[in-house]
Amino acid sequence: MTAVAQTFDINVKFKSAANRTLTLKLYVNDTVPIVKVRKMQKSSTIFKGSLDNHCYAELSTDGGQTLGFFAENSNITVQFDEDNPELSAITGSHINSQYRYALEQCRNSEGEYDVTLLVEEAMKNKTTLFAPTIIYKYILPNIGHQQATDDKRVWNKANVSKLTEILDGEAKTTYHYRLLNQKIADSSMVTDDGRLPDITFTEGKQYIYHTDSLLKDNTYNVLIVGARWCKQCRNAYNIVRKEVPNANIILINIDDDIKDWNAEVVKKLKIEHIPYLILIAPDGKIVAKDIRAWEIKRSIK
Repeated sequence: MTAVAQTFDINVKFKSAANRTLTLKLYVNDTVPIVKVRKMQKSSTIFKGSLDNHCYAELSTDGGQTLGFFAENSNITVQFDEDNPELSAITGSHINSQYRYALEQCRNSEGEYDVTLLVEEAMKNKTTLFAPTIIYKYILPNIGHQQATDDKRVWNKANVSKLTEILDGEAKTTYHYRLLNQKIADSSMVTDDGRLPDITFTEGKQYIYHTDSLLKDNTYNVLIVGARWCKQCRNAYNIVRKEVPNANIILINIDDDIKDWNAEVVKKLKIEHIPYLILIAPDGKIVAKDIRAWEIKRSIK
C-alpha cells in the first residue's frame, strides 16, 4: 500500500533567473490565509509545509502575475508562465490535473470559456474541491459580462444560486464555496439601486452619525462593523489601512450603542459576527459584503 505524503514541496520554476519576490497564499480555512514569501535570484524556489486537507492556493509575483491552483501534500512542480500564468504547467498533483482538464473542456481556440460547458463541468464534478472554484472564478464573471438588463441579472443570480445548491461533499468545505454563498447573500441586503442603505449609529453617547454623510464619492469606502473589545476588529482595521491606504474607512463599534447587538446596523445588515466588512465603490454601490480585510485590495479594480 502506497504511503500518503504528509508534507508538500511546491517547486516553482521560471524560464530565466531574476530578482523576484514570490508569495504563496494557502486558503486553509475562513480566517487569514497562510502566507509564505520567497525572495529569489535564481530561476526556481521551493515552498515546503504540511496540510491537513487539500486547499486552494495562489502564487503571485511582485510583477503582479497570479496563478490559482490547489495545494496538497505532494511534490508539485509549477513551471510558472509569466506571460499567461493560467497556462503554467503543473505536475505531481492529481487534483490540479483534474481541475485543469475540466477547464480545458470549456475553452475554445481563442482562450475564451463557454459558460454552458462550464456549468456542465461544475455539475459533473459537483463533489470535487474545484467545482466551487469553476463557478466563482469562471462562470460568475462570464455571466456578469453578458448581463444586459436587470431582469437578466436576476435570472443569472438565480441560476448561480441553484448551481451552488447542488454542490456536495468536499466542495462544501472550500474557500470558493464560502465566497459563492457570500455573493448570493449579498443581493438580499442592498437597496434597489445596489447601494448601502443609510444607517444611523452613535459614537459614545452623544454623537450621532449617518453613513450617507460619511461616504466619499472620490474613493473606495470600507465599512467596518466591530467593537472596541474585539482584537480581530482592530486587526481588520489595521490591515485595510495598510493594504488600501487611500480607502475611506467608516468604523462602527456596536458597543458604542446602548442597543448593542440590537443596533440599527446589526438589523439592517443582518450581522451575525464581527468584524463585518463591506466594500463600497466610489459611486456608492456595494462591491462586496462580509469580505475579509485581506480580500479587499484585490477586489478593487
